[in-house]
Amino acid sequence: MTDRVTVEYPDGGSEDRGYLAVTTTVDGRPVRVFNTHLAQRRQEAVRADQTAVLATEVARHDRAVVLGDFNAARDAPELAPMWALAADADPRCRPSPAGTCEPTTDWHSRFDYVFLRGIAPLAHRVQPTSYSDHHLLFADLDAT
Repeated sequence: MTDRVTVEYPDGGSEDRGYLAVTTTVDGRPVRVFNTHLAQRRQEAVRADQTAVLATEVARHDRAVVLGDFNAARDAPELAPMWALAADADPRCRPSPAGTCEPTTDWHSRFDYVFLRGIAPLAHRVQPTSYSDHHLLFADLDAT
């Protein structure tokens, strides 16, 4: 992994938030990987600003994986910049009412995503865990 950066969002909301990004090589080609945790519930405006910062950086890369706890349902307006750039690893999970997203939390909501830009999904699964109120979200990718 190269080009590691840790970025704090200008406004973290009730606590500091940001993202970590690295570049890695998959099948001989670079992929930028981002991991984020957006502001918690009832901070939609803060999350919208955070997503705008993240999306601006993601847009600079043809191939990217963006994962983390976005603390927002798929149809939340603050996720629009990410949906404009990338698709979820679950092809059925979309911001439209027609899409279905498997829940990733104990309270039956989808707040965790693996957004893909320039990379195709192969498979995904959600596995409950007793260690967190968020479930493990796995994604197999076709990076060729």
